Amino acid sequence: MVLLGVINNKTGEEVDLEHIQSTSKLLDVRMVKIYEFGDFFEVAKWAKGLPKTQEGVVVTFDNGFKTKLKGVEWCQLAKMLGGFSKWNVWRAYYAEKDAFLAHLDKSKNYKPTDDELLLIPEELPDIRAYAESLREQITSVANKAMEMAGEAKAFTSDPKGQYQYVSSHFSKNYISFVMKALSVLNGKNSEVMLKQLIHKYLEPSKQTNLEDE
Repeated sequence: MVLLGVINNKTGEEVDLEHIQSTSKLLDVRMVKIYEFGDFFEVAKWAKGLPKTQEGVVVTFDNGFKTKLKGVEWCQLAKMLGGFSKWNVWRAYYAEKDAFLAHLDKSKNYKPTDDELLLIPEELPDIRAYAESLREQITSVANKAMEMAGEAKAFTSDPKGQYQYVSSHFSKNYISFVMKALSVLNGKNSEVMLKQLIHKYLEPSKQTNLEDE
């Protein structure tokens, strides 16, 4: 917690700097750093160069009017953070290239990103981990479904018999994947369509975990 200022409840006016400093010590909270500038344009130029770890500054004019200025790097980071949630990352997965399309700028729609880093900021390690986990799980489940499909096809060449084999030998959550995998082995569908099916099933709101099957 950072103390920005202290307002007198009776007068509605902000108390002087000395009072704010003493209040900071009394409450044992950190107080904002104070900088003095000659004019607004000077502080505006300075604020633009702030690192992304500092949001910005609150400017107080001689008449008490206040305004906030934010650094360029912080603003850029804030735009990126606004587009990254587990659901957005899930939605951005592109099965055909096993990559992600990151929704960084709502005005420019989805844009291709670096497949390895996903352009997810380091400030969001959990989201980055989720993106990699999602891709790995889709690949793992697809490979497992293809193995199961191969097992069913080796058992019988009859489509009905294959379905009966799949239904009796594998988890119900895998049946649709294995049947899709069988169509891949039979040349009727592509592995991309299998990955698309698995991806749809793994929507975050469904809270599913196929690895436990």
